[in-house]
Amino acid sequence: MPALLGYNVPGDGSAVIHDTREVPGLQIVRMVLYPNLDITSAIRMYAAAGIESLLLIARESHGGEMGVIFDENVAAKWADYYVARYGHLPRVRWQWGNEADHVSDSSWTLNPFGFERGLKIMRQRLGPDSYLVGGGLVSGNPHYLDGIDLSSVNAISVHGYGQRPSQESWNGLPGNFGYLGDLLDRYRAYHPRLAMSEGGVSTNECSLAIQERYCREWLRFAKGRNDLDFATYFCKLDSMVDGFGLINGVGAAKPAWFAMRDELRQSVSAEVDWKLRCLSTAAKIRATPVKQMTAKWRKAIVAELLA
Repeated sequence: MPALLGYNVPGDGSAVIHDTREVPGLQIVRMVLYPNLDITSAIRMYAAAGIESLLLIARESHGGEMGVIFDENVAAKWADYYVARYGHLPRVRWQWGNEADHVSDSSWTLNPFGFERGLKIMRQRLGPDSYLVGGGLVSGNPHYLDGIDLSSVNAISVHGYGQRPSQESWNGLPGNFGYLGDLLDRYRAYHPRLAMSEGGVSTNECSLAIQERYCREWLRFAKGRNDLDFATYFCKLDSMVDGFGLINGVGAAKPAWFAMRDELRQSVSAEVDWKLRCLSTAAKIRATPVKQMTAKWRKAIVAELLA
């Protein structure tokens, strides 16, 4: 199935009215969880509009109790807290850890053991049926995952900042040090399912035209990958991180915002096509006698769905 497409929004749920009324085709939003902000109503409103909520437990989600050293007891306490608060709500997905493989002000740096333990603690609280993604990993070095047991997650998320979303020339792109497809392929050696929970460029570092092009090509790249569960662009508003937003600090849309809306609208048509193809294939399966379901037939059915 095609990747769900969306973007990062403020963790207070304040974008929900605009998102659910004015952004056709939006399929998923990502929000950082904070103990003092109850976003139950926002999650319900997103769900009513058919939009998934990806809930991120980051370092700042632990009420100031998580120090530099990973603390299993603190992680378990706050996992219990958030699962009790939001785990019963519809269309909720979970992400634990943010840029554990990197040192920066916006990262929750963890050694591989802490990252693995945190994911397992979260899976224990969620049970086997909830969607849990690990990451997002941002260093560009997949060997951080060497030796880590990833059986607790449905996918691994990668933040490919500075990576080209297409093979064409990208003069003016901040970083510009690799092709995003090559990066994801290296991470796929560690888990068959991937996601991109962040990705974007700042207009403090590049032109509006580059940001518009990057946003459009990044979303098109996501649509073209069969191994991606979702892609949430970073981010909707400059008030979240100055320069990265699709909408600036005074509420005016940048050109990249219109690129986002165009691609999301097109994704609606793609989803409808996918569902119609599934219905057609299901009808074909029901009409085929069991004895005719050869290996060649099964291969043709899979190819039809992935076309």
